[in-house]
Amino acid sequence: GAAVVAARSCVQALELHPQDGVVAADSVDDYVQTVLRWLKEPDLAQGSGRQARQCVERRFSWESHLGALDLDLQSCLRAEAATA
Repeated sequence: GAAVVAARSCVQALELHPQDGVVAADSVDDYVQTVLRWLKEPDLAQGSGRQARQCVERRFSWESHLGALDLDLQSCLRAEAATA
């Protein structure tokens, strides 16, 4: 996965945390400093990228959302069957 630096408002809206591999930036300087650090420390960038990918797979995958949808559909079917 790719290392991610994003505006703090985006990070907060998605309820992300540092352990999710995302760096929150408040200014252009924050973006620049983060990218420069990653260029100097590629292992750090790779680690952040792995964490970010794992976060996306865990929280935003089809499987994570379809499981909840499946439960909702089953509930609707049971409610329909009970009224029939």
